[in-house]
Amino acid sequence: MRDYVDGMADGCRSHDLPGVSLKLPFALDIGATHMRAVMSTDQSDIRFSKIETPSADRLGEAVRTLLAAVGADGGPRGGIGLSRAAGIDKDGTIIAWPSRSDWIATNLLEIIRRETGCTAIYDIDDGMAAALWEHAAGSFPHHCAVAVLSIGTGLGVGIVRAGVLQSTGDGAGTLGHAPIGISDRMCRCGQCGCLQATLADPSISGELFSHYLLRARNWLADRFGVDRIVVTGGSTRLRADDCLAVAGVSLSAVPDASAVLGAALFARRGTDARDADLTPSMLSGSRASSEFL
Repeated sequence: MRDYVDGMADGCRSHDLPGVSLKLPFALDIGATHMRAVMSTDQSDIRFSKIETPSADRLGEAVRTLLAAVGADGGPRGGIGLSRAAGIDKDGTIIAWPSRSDWIATNLLEIIRRETGCTAIYDIDDGMAAALWEHAAGSFPHHCAVAVLSIGTGLGVGIVRAGVLQSTGDGAGTLGHAPIGISDRMCRCGQCGCLQATLADPSISGELFSHYLLRARNWLADRFGVDRIVVTGGSTRLRADDCLAVAGVSLSAVPDASAVLGAALFARRGTDARDADLTPSMLSGSRASSEFL
């Protein structure tokens, strides 16, 4: 694997992903604080790059920067994947994003189509994307019901039960906004007590974080039969000890990249996440099928 190298613009870093060997299409992950991209041209060279999420009016520039950084500046082939924290309407316009309200009314899919030249964009909630990757990577091969918590600026939640990726909401309507956090803590969505407002807050103590992670684990077990949690996302390394203090919790091997890798897998499959009839058939069995690996 190559060492970290400078990307194509200030603040952009590009490198190979250790332990990941898989041919993947170009994919983006757009979070409140960072944007990420992956792409591979062969199974030994998966490129990953990350930049700060800009203002909405600079999205096109950011997409071009990431295309160049992963070697797709000639234009990615086929469909591309998109992991997003924002909620969008059927036309691809952002209608809900508590962590980045300045992006509301931005036509996300239109801008990405224009900059990539791709008409086929397979978009998926970031929590669901992370769960798709962790399942395909074999992060929980012996558990039939697992929740993946992607903790960064916000909180994405994805669930896989019996090999089936579950729908867990969109935008401010995801399980990250379940009212099981600190009751008087205001969330960016305007409600008090959201789990996101607690677990995504870097200022709370490790003991308090572990307490509410345990509460989340028990709540997910009661309602969805979850018997295991995998924590991923940009804040994972900072909270590693606090996560592992809770029984039944493990950490992602690629916490900064699992959502964008999941989006790439999603595009490789070529399924629309918003089609309820197709989503449950994405995965089968307790491990990823040969279509993914």
